Amino acid sequence: MLKRVLIFSSTLMCGIVFCGCSTGWSSFYTAVMTPEEVEELRDEGKIKQVKYVDVKVVSDSEFANKMELYKERCYYIGYSSFNGPYENPTSAREKARQVGANTVLAYVEYTDTVNGSYTYMQPTQETTNYYGNFNATYNNGFGYGGFSGTSTTYGSIPVTQHYSVRRFDHTAGYFYCD
Repeated sequence: MLKRVLIFSSTLMCGIVFCGCSTGWSSFYTAVMTPEEVEELRDEGKIKQVKYVDVKVVSDSEFANKMELYKERCYYIGYSSFNGPYENPTSAREKARQVGANTVLAYVEYTDTVNGSYTYMQPTQETTNYYGNFNATYNNGFGYGGFSGTSTTYGSIPVTQHYSVRRFDHTAGYFYCD
């Protein structure tokens, strides 16, 4: 039983890690231009099909000035902003492709660490083996024999898991630049 639980948990984690789950860059995206507006610019030849997305990472102090500069020179398509565990800004490339952006201007800044704990019930299994021999005398007769068996006890014990998560502010602007 415990083995099945561990195999299921491992399989579930692999599925989460390798299936390309949504990133914060995608989940917290806000459109400035609608998909229809982007498509209209594409029809007019002002925006081309995106083949490569350039991700530019800047410091927090540079970000506001760079955003204004990019808004003047490029088409501002949208932005992402969220706080959570660190996510590499290059992970924003897929969202940029989806919305028609060829440039991502991003910054990531550490904010705090969240500590905590949770308790869950860990299944337990204990098997006891019994075996032995016996001799008996009865009315001038003699007998002997043996016995063996097992008993398995199932239960659970509480296990406390501690965690520490470093959190970061993530911000990105999505642009189409010539």
